[in-house]
Amino acid sequence: MIKWNLFRPAKALSNSNLGYLTTYKLEDVYFFLGNQRIQEKIGELKTKATMGIRLEQFVQGKNVVGFYDKGPIYCLSLILEWFSDTQIIDYLFSKLYDYNEENYMKNSLWSSNRIKFINDLIKSIENRQSRQPNNSDLQNINELKKHLTYNYYYNDYHFFLISFYRKLRASRDEELKSKVNMTVLQDYPKKIERIKKSMIDLNVWIEQGLGNSILTALKKYCENTNQTGKYQVFFDKAANDNWRF
Repeated sequence: MIKWNLFRPAKALSNSNLGYLTTYKLEDVYFFLGNQRIQEKIGELKTKATMGIRLEQFVQGKNVVGFYDKGPIYCLSLILEWFSDTQIIDYLFSKLYDYNEENYMKNSLWSSNRIKFINDLIKSIENRQSRQPNNSDLQNINELKKHLTYNYYYNDYHFFLISFYRKLRASRDEELKSKVNMTVLQDYPKKIERIKKSMIDLNVWIEQGLGNSILTALKKYCENTNQTGKYQVFFDKAANDNWRF
C-alpha cells in the first residue's frame, strides 16, 4: 500500500489576518504572544534563512495552506521554533493539554476542510477508475478512506514533546523543568503504546525501533528524584518494545 502525504491547502477564513492560527482555531495563542512581540520577532527573523514557513506567513497570511496530515499540536511545535521565553514555552505546554484523542480532529477549519479535500480526491479517483479500471487507483482509494477516520493526536503529541524537551534543556528555570517532568511522567506512559501504534499505522516506525529523547529525559528525572524504582517496569517495557533511550 502507498503512504499518502496529505499536505494540502486548508483555507483560513477570508476576513482573518491570523493565518494558520485561524485555520487551526489557535487565535488565543496570538493574543497571548501579543502583536508587539510577534512584530519584533518577524523583524528579527527577516534576514534569516528558513527551511520552512516564515513567521509572518504563519500569523498574518490569508487563505494560507494547512497541513492535512498534521493538526494543531504540530502548529504549537512550530511556534516553539520561533519563541524560547520561559513564559511562552510554559504556556504552549499547557496548551498541549487542551487536546485529547476525542477532540483533536474536530471543531476547526482545518478538520472540516481536510475531510472535504479527501472526499473530493476520492471522488475524482473513482471517476477515473470507472473509465479506466486499475489496481493502483483502488489501492489509492482504500488508503484515502483510511485517512478519513485517522486520528493524528498521538503522533503530534509525541513529536511536540520531542521539540519541547529540546527547548526545555536550554532553560534555566528549574521549577518549570520539574513541573513539566512531573506532568509528562504521569501522562506519557499511559499513551506510549498508542504512540507506537500511530507510528506503525503511518509507516514511521522501523523494525529496529526508534530513539526517544522523552524517555531519556524522564529516566534522568526519575534518577535525580529517586523515583526510578516506581517507574522501572515502564522503562523496561518501553525498552522491550524497541524504544531506544
